[in-house]
Amino acid sequence: ITEGLSAGTEIGRLSATGNSSGPYVFTLVQGTGDSGNSAFTISDNQLKSASVFDSRLKADYSVRIRVTDQQGQGIEKSFNIQVFPKVPFITVWKTDLPGLSPANQLLFPGTGNNYLIEWENISVPNQKGSLTGNGYTQITFPETGTYRLKVSGNFSRMEYYNCFSPNDAKKLIRVEQWGTTQWISFENMFCGANNNQVTAKDIPDLRLVTSTAQMF
Repeated sequence: ITEGLSAGTEIGRLSATGNSSGPYVFTLVQGTGDSGNSAFTISDNQLKSASVFDSRLKADYSVRIRVTDQQGQGIEKSFNIQVFPKVPFITVWKTDLPGLSPANQLLFPGTGNNYLIEWENISVPNQKGSLTGNGYTQITFPETGTYRLKVSGNFSRMEYYNCFSPNDAKKLIRVEQWGTTQWISFENMFCGANNNQVTAKDIPDLRLVTSTAQMF
């Protein structure tokens, strides 16, 4: 699993096969391999997080789960769960392209609170910085240029909610990496971003996405 997911996030779904056709009941139980039980909960057949994971503090968990059939017969098994560092969402923006913001600025259309934005000038490698994002976030760069943004943390969506209102969508020129962001929607994500190219080789996490309306 990826670090930083909110408590209550579905980690995986449990299933069982046997002589009984079910229904099966899954529970966290005490025994060998139960050291990480308190960090998780089970709802029906869904294993969920009970806290926010940080791979720097703890990267490996072990849970012990019992499955019981309708006759009351069951077995127990331990599972190991590994927490991986969050991989950022990476985009490239050319600030002097037409947009709402001045030529050295960018209004990043993020959804989330206290997420991390790291930026670097592609033409001037030692020109870099970072700031905290909260929803739509205005970024002021030292000069006009082409900048790479790395976004991570409590961030779940990028959206131009009104394609016809003034915005900075045309300043986006490339999506280089989807990262491990757990997206909640792709609706209006690239609406008006006519200069954008997606060169990312990885696959976005779409488990929570229910709409791609007006994505482009």
